[in-house]
Amino acid sequence: AAGWDDAPEGALEVVLPMNGGKLRRLGLLVPENGVYRTVKLYAAKKADKFMGEVQVGQWSDWVYDNMLDDKGVKRPVAYKLRLFELAEDGSKLELYVSSACRLEADPNYTYPREIGQELLDHCGPIVNASNAGRPYAEIGQETWALNLDWCADAINYLLDNKPWDLFYCHLHAIDVANHNMLSDVVPESPRYERFYPLLVKYYENIDQVLGKLMKQLDKGDTTIFVVSDHAGLPRQFGYPKPLIADSWGIVVDIMRELGFTKTIKDENGVTQIDWEHTTAVSQRSGYIYVNLKGREPHGIVEPADYEATLDKIIDALYAYRDPQTHERIVDAILKPAAMEAVGLYGEHVGDLYFTLHHHFCQDHASSFSSEEAYGFSMRCLFFAAGPGVKKNTVMERRVRQVDIVPTICALQEGPVPDKCEGGIIYQMIE
Repeated sequence: AAGWDDAPEGALEVVLPMNGGKLRRLGLLVPENGVYRTVKLYAAKKADKFMGEVQVGQWSDWVYDNMLDDKGVKRPVAYKLRLFELAEDGSKLELYVSSACRLEADPNYTYPREIGQELLDHCGPIVNASNAGRPYAEIGQETWALNLDWCADAINYLLDNKPWDLFYCHLHAIDVANHNMLSDVVPESPRYERFYPLLVKYYENIDQVLGKLMKQLDKGDTTIFVVSDHAGLPRQFGYPKPLIADSWGIVVDIMRELGFTKTIKDENGVTQIDWEHTTAVSQRSGYIYVNLKGREPHGIVEPADYEATLDKIIDALYAYRDPQTHERIVDAILKPAAMEAVGLYGEHVGDLYFTLHHHFCQDHASSFSSEEAYGFSMRCLFFAAGPGVKKNTVMERRVRQVDIVPTICALQEGPVPDKCEGGIIYQMIE
């Protein structure tokens, strides 16, 4: 370290690209008894004081800075540092910089618009969950923990200071954790010892949010419902990820192998679907959509051939075997009339719905809710506490997601919406 005003003897310096490379900050590596364990962040070598400091294996306090937005305007922000690794001799450094939280709330993010700034003023800045990926899975869990802690404070602030009748919040942490690591939390996985405790921590983080919200029950007129929208199953260890049924979009591999989806390369070498020669595509988990003429922009399947096309796809998928395990991937396939029996209907559902054998489950599992594997299941979570709810009671009744709204209506002694499909959960009402 050279040219600094307050660099101790033996200190090292590092240039840190920030703000997508638009800005630089300087790190001063400070030795303690000859071992490097601390990084101090500076705007410049001649700065009066450092902006923040962090020790190896720890998070910093908030660092207050200015960064450029997409239009080049300088904005006040706050972020945190996590020193993931620092070699004792200072030769290697892995420093995580969290997302920068604008301290001037974007009015387009909240409604009413002024509530964003009010939350920042009362609850402080926000750390968004990391997208650093699986090599830094611990960073993912820790940033979610920070984010969820802020959420709990913000929820309590709103409940304590604003008039309200019904409050919904959605916390996505466990969903992301399942996507990222569920198939590595089975005992056979070589990553089990690392990822299983991380998954448990995600559940503990949600527990801590609930713990903070439990004070609302002390008001005497508040009931809390905890509901999961889905669950997830790990794949059987050693089984490949199936090249069909993905939450993110269209997966072409198996449908292309079976001849239903055709692809071409565009001028940039990117694979595109050749809609003029595509009969059907697999999209959004277990849905298959027929490229039906008159309904789809580039439809080629004649309406008169619709049923025969469905049967052809069904036959092909049931006959398909995974090339590695030689097992059937698809467990069940439903046509539209059968899909309605399990609650899948309306203009946006596919023409077929299929489930995967649980050996090949991924993402949200693409399986029926009764499936289980490795002690995990697809069953959703439901419990409730507060006025009007029976205490210390476990219900025998199976609760469906559509039962939640009418039950809330009943507890509020209000009318049930006429389009509501669920039933009141009388077994839980005191």
